Amino acid sequence: MTMTATSVSLSQGPENERKPSEAKADLRLGGVLRALGVFGCAPIEDAILAGLALGEPVLLIGSPGCAKTRVAERLAAGLRMCFWAYDAGKALFEDVVGFPDPSSLAEGEVRYVPTRLSLWGKQFILVDEISRANPAMQNKWLEVVRSRRLMGMDLPDLKVIVAAMNPPGLPGTMALDDALAGRFTFHVTVPDAHQMDAADRRSVIEAADDAADASHLPDLRPLVTSIRTAMAAVDSENGGMVTQYVECLAEYFTGKDQSLDGRRLGMLRRAYLSLLAVHRALGVSPTDLSARLSLFRHGLDCTLPFAALGRDIGRVLVDGAHEFASATLRGQTRMLPPHDVLRASRELASKVPTPVDPDQASLLVTRIFQVLDHPRGIDGATRAGAALLTLACSRVAMERLLPDTRFRVLAGYRDLLDLEATDVLSYQCEARLIAFEEVLEPSLCEAALRIAFSLTSRLERGIRNSPEFDDVARLLVKEFRQGGEA
Repeated sequence: MTMTATSVSLSQGPENERKPSEAKADLRLGGVLRALGVFGCAPIEDAILAGLALGEPVLLIGSPGCAKTRVAERLAAGLRMCFWAYDAGKALFEDVVGFPDPSSLAEGEVRYVPTRLSLWGKQFILVDEISRANPAMQNKWLEVVRSRRLMGMDLPDLKVIVAAMNPPGLPGTMALDDALAGRFTFHVTVPDAHQMDAADRRSVIEAADDAADASHLPDLRPLVTSIRTAMAAVDSENGGMVTQYVECLAEYFTGKDQSLDGRRLGMLRRAYLSLLAVHRALGVSPTDLSARLSLFRHGLDCTLPFAALGRDIGRVLVDGAHEFASATLRGQTRMLPPHDVLRASRELASKVPTPVDPDQASLLVTRIFQVLDHPRGIDGATRAGAALLTLACSRVAMERLLPDTRFRVLAGYRDLLDLEATDVLSYQCEARLIAFEEVLEPSLCEAALRIAFSLTSRLERGIRNSPEFDDVARLLVKEFRQGGEA
């Protein structure tokens, strides 16, 4: 058997039906999952409910044994749907799609004979261990997650898709590729037992490990319906604010070389509106801007895809993005450094009279040195190096800078040109072998080579497969010359 499949047996008798008002009255925010027999997950409950209400895929990320499967299984029971769990690390294509029908070949098409395990007819699926699937099967799951289709054919019965994975880095796991990770609106980290309070941890210890009969669990369908109903009013009241918040996030992350694509930005907006709708439907709607912003910060932890991609961007960056967006919504506009530092440097060095904002110029210089001090790749490093060379060698640019900013440029420029005594001989030997296609003045050529040599050393310390000195030097000079000498 290459696939795990289980179903939840439910009694549909009148004694198990609840009126919508009764279901809503019985459930409180932070207690919905507990009512389903899932404990210690109150912090992520609203994100999971928001995903169900949107009808968009949810990715659960957590260590082995943190109850990811139990969460999905009990949600399916609460929705009164048949639940199937597929082990993506073991499943074969035939398990998912079924077997080709030989008789269909004579008609010039391919139809598949479904099996008990295949996706046809399934309502609620868990794609477990999705990060352990081989690349070919990940591509098959991508189509399912993206469009609820398989081999180009619709899966009309499939209503809910939940996937689960261990954090990248554990033995046998790998990061999801951008395309697959980008199809999940919510990326929810399921807490481990040691992260729970004592009461929740005790409940986890004492919880029965039996999902065979879940007919006693509350019916979530009225709650999900009420969340969807609340969406229109929430969008009407908060849609503009949410859009502005997401726009600020996009600007901030782009400035930090962590751009979010258009699909993700749209997902963020829908996610925040659905989170607001969850809180409204459960009677705890945030009433002021500070409460809404607090909810949005929580939403960032449940929607950014970086954990699934194996990219640790750090809490400081996420907090910075939230603070920037929050300040804008409060009317306290903050300036960000330009993302394209080379273009901004060329504008400063241009002989065309243009107004210069001293604070923006200072942020530009700060951004240049941030990239040069901690380069993440050859492209960004060489553009920052070319930007510094543009500023330092342009009289026009230097005259437009305030004295303290001008001093920072010259001091940093000098530090990059000054080589350690132990590096001088190596530099001279390697630099002698580099010939540029572009013609540079000797002083500019020497400065570019020294900056490139320093950047190469920093890249060697900071990234894998670091580039060679001559590659860095050639690209830096090419970037510098494309804008013309200042």
